[in-house]
Amino acid sequence: MYRKRKTQSWLSEETPPAERTEAWQAALRRSYRHWTLTKPLASSFRAHLVRHEFSEIVLINTICDPCEGERDYQTLKRDDELYIGIQLAESGAERFHSTDQRLEVGAGDLIVWSTANATRFEVTATLHKVTLMLPWRLLRERFPEHKEPPAVGLRDGRRGIGYLLVNQMRAMASEILHLDPHVVGAASRSLLELVNALLHQNSRAALDNASVKLQLIQEYILRHLHDEALNPGAIAAAHQISVRHLHSLFQHEDVAVSRFILQRRLEACRKMLCDPAFNHLHISEIAYSKGFSSISHFCRVFKATFGQTPNEVRRLVASRMTRR
Repeated sequence: MYRKRKTQSWLSEETPPAERTEAWQAALRRSYRHWTLTKPLASSFRAHLVRHEFSEIVLINTICDPCEGERDYQTLKRDDELYIGIQLAESGAERFHSTDQRLEVGAGDLIVWSTANATRFEVTATLHKVTLMLPWRLLRERFPEHKEPPAVGLRDGRRGIGYLLVNQMRAMASEILHLDPHVVGAASRSLLELVNALLHQNSRAALDNASVKLQLIQEYILRHLHDEALNPGAIAAAHQISVRHLHSLFQHEDVAVSRFILQRRLEACRKMLCDPAFNHLHISEIAYSKGFSSISHFCRVFKATFGQTPNEVRRLVASRMTRR
C-alpha cells in the first residue's frame, strides 16, 4: 500500500538568533535521531533543512553553517530504534568521530554511519548534504542477508553502485515534491535496492570490522571478570555502543553476552580450583574473585556446567596429586 509522504522544512531566518540553538537542535533530532549540540550557535548561524518522509525512508536536504554536536551513550540507551545514515556531501566540510574511526568528509564524499555508535560531528565549513535515514529493521526485512549494521566509513560515490545511488539521492531530493505519489513508491523501492547493493559490496569489510570489535570486547570482559557490575549495559558503555549493537555482535558467536560472561567466569574458577597454587583460598574466595556475588548460585551453575561441585573438583585434583 502507498503511504502518504510528508515534507517539513526549517529555516534559520524564521527563528530569533537567541532561540536558534535550541530550535536547530530540535530540527536535527527530528531528522537525524537525537543529536545534541555541544556548543551554542554563532549569532550569524544560517541553515535550511528540508525533510521528506516516504515509505519509512527519510530524505533530508540540508545546508548549514559550522556547528557541532554528538550522540552520547545516554542517548543510545534512550533511542528506541536503530537507523542507518547514508550521507552525500555536496559541498563544505565535516568531521565525524565515532567508536570505529575518525573521518574527514568533503565535497563529493559518501559516508555510511549508524545510530548504534556514540558519535560526534563538527561542521567546519558551510555544508550542503543530502542524507538518507533508513530503519535497520526495514533493511533487515527487505534483505535478510544483512546480519550486522554496516561499518562507519566512506564509500565510493564516484563510480559503480555508489555513483548510481548518489545520483538517485540527488534526483529524489530535487524532484520528490513533483512526483506522483505512486511513482514515489516505485522510486523508494529502487533506492532501497541501490542501498542494499552498496552495503552488500562492503559487507566483507563490515564483517571484519565487527569481528575486530567483538574480539576487543571479549578481551575486555576477560580483564574484568572480577567486577560484579560487569553486565551488557556496563560493557556497552565502556565501548560507547548501544546494548542492541553489543547483542548483535555476539550473535556471530551464537551465545548471549551474559552467557559468555558466566561461562568465562566458571572456566576461570575451575582453572583456579585445579591449580594447587590456589589451595590456600576458600572456594568462596575464588568465586568472589571472579565476580560471583552468591556462593549458592556459583555452586549451582558450576555443577550444572561441569557435572561436579567445586568441592568435588578440588578433592579429585588433590587425590591425583597424592597418587603421584
